[in-house]
Amino acid sequence: MSDIEHTSDSSSSNESPAHFEQGSSVEQEMLSVKESVTDRPAALKVVKTDDQTQCSLKSTQQLTTKTSTDFLSKYGGLKVFRSPLCLIKNDKNGQLSLEMEVIEEISKIEETVNVKAIAGPYRSGKSYLLNRLANAEKGFPLGNTTDATTKGIWVWCLEHPKRKGEVLLLLDTEGIGDVAKGDDENDNNILSLTTLLTGTFVYNMLGVLDEKLLKRLSFVTKLSKQIALCNSLAEENLYHIPEIGFYFPSFVLCLRDFSLEMVNGETPDDYLEKCLKIKKGNEAKGLKYNAIRVSILQHFQNRKCFVFDRPAGRKMLGRLEELKETELSAEFVEDTSVFLEYMYKCEPKKLMDGSLLNGRMFSCLVEKYTEAICSGDLPCIDDALTIMSRQENQ
Repeated sequence: MSDIEHTSDSSSSNESPAHFEQGSSVEQEMLSVKESVTDRPAALKVVKTDDQTQCSLKSTQQLTTKTSTDFLSKYGGLKVFRSPLCLIKNDKNGQLSLEMEVIEEISKIEETVNVKAIAGPYRSGKSYLLNRLANAEKGFPLGNTTDATTKGIWVWCLEHPKRKGEVLLLLDTEGIGDVAKGDDENDNNILSLTTLLTGTFVYNMLGVLDEKLLKRLSFVTKLSKQIALCNSLAEENLYHIPEIGFYFPSFVLCLRDFSLEMVNGETPDDYLEKCLKIKKGNEAKGLKYNAIRVSILQHFQNRKCFVFDRPAGRKMLGRLEELKETELSAEFVEDTSVFLEYMYKCEPKKLMDGSLLNGRMFSCLVEKYTEAICSGDLPCIDDALTIMSRQENQ
C-alpha cells in the first residue's frame, strides 16, 4: 500500500476509547478499531478574563493584514488568490464536475497547502466563518434569504497568516439538507469529497447538540460505505477497517446561537464528548442511538468543539457581512476570535512518511476522487495516493 494519509493536530483532544461502557456490545465492536497513535492532552478550559474580553476580531485580523511581497510576486496573478472560485460544480441534476482552470491554478502552488473546509446545513453561517478566516468582510457569498447560496465546492487560497511557508486553502461547501434540492445522495457525495480533501473539517450547525441535531451528523455513518481504503477490500467490510480514522481529518464542531450555560467548569470539548458517550445494551433502540456516535468516534479521532453566542438581532442577521464589529454581540466577537486562533494553529494534512501536500498533489487528489464519485465508484484512497505520488516523482 502507498503512503497513508493522516492529519496531525496537536491542539485536539479527547481519546475515543474513553467513551465506551465496559462489557457493552459497542465496546467489543470498537476494540477492533485501532487506538490513536498519540495520546491527546485533556481539553483546555477557556476562561474569560478582562484581557480576553478585549480580544477582538481586529487583533486576529492583524495576522492577515499584509501579504508578503514575495508571495504576491509569485501568486498575485492567479485568480484563486484574489477571490473564491468554484472548484467542483454541482448542476441542477446533482452531477459533479471539475473546474479545470481552477485546478490548474492550484497545481502551480509549490508551498504546502493547509486545507480547511466548512460544511453543514444551509443558512447556518458557514461562509461567514470562512470569510473571517480569510480576514475578509466579503468573499464567500453570504445569502440573506431562505435559498441556499453556495453550490458545489468553492475554494479560496491565501498566504497563511501564522504558518510561514504555507498556503491557507479554504473550501466552502454547498449547504446540506436544502429542501429545494432534496437529494441526500448528492449531499453525501459532497461531504465525502470534502472529508477526503481537507486536513481540518469544520461542521457548522445551529443550536444545542440534542438528539435531533445530532442526527444531522448521520452522514458520518455512510462515509465508510462510500470510501474505499484499497480495492482489495470488500464493500461490506469497509465499516470495520481499524485504520479508517487515520485517513480522516480533525473534526471541529461549531454550534451557533448556543443557548446553554456551561457549568461546573465544563468546556465545549467536554460538552461534545458527553453528547457522544455510548450507551451499553444490545436492544435495537440502543444500537440506533449509538450508531452515529460510534461512527464519529471511529472516523474523527481528533475532535474539538466551539460554541457561539447569537451575533445580532434577527433583523440584522440578513446583512451580517455588512455589520461593523461594534454592532455585533461582544460574546460572539470573542467566540469567533477564539475559533480563529485555534484554526490558524492547526497543522496541514500529512502522509504517513511525514511529507506534506503541495498544490500539485492536492489537485491530483481532487481529480481522482471526483472522477471516482462521478463514475459511480467508491473513491479509493490507496489508488489516489499511489497515482499522486507517481506523478509527483516524475
